[in-house]
Amino acid sequence: MVIMIKTFIKKNIITLTLAILLLVLSVVSLFIGAIDINIKNFFMDSQAMEVFVISRLPSFWLFCVQE
Repeated sequence: MVIMIKTFIKKNIITLTLAILLLVLSVVSLFIGAIDINIKNFFMDSQAMEVFVISRLPSFWLFCVQE
């Protein structure tokens, strides 16, 4: 079983790396916008969380569900 996993990773290393990079960049892009929201403020400031939910999640959600 372990050998199969290692073989899969070795064959698909570029695809897996690009998928992880895409995931990281997608999360980072959620915090880029008109209002400066960083991760520290996100958890401490209710207004920052409200702006995030209203302005950024809908566009991210639409991007994810498009075919």
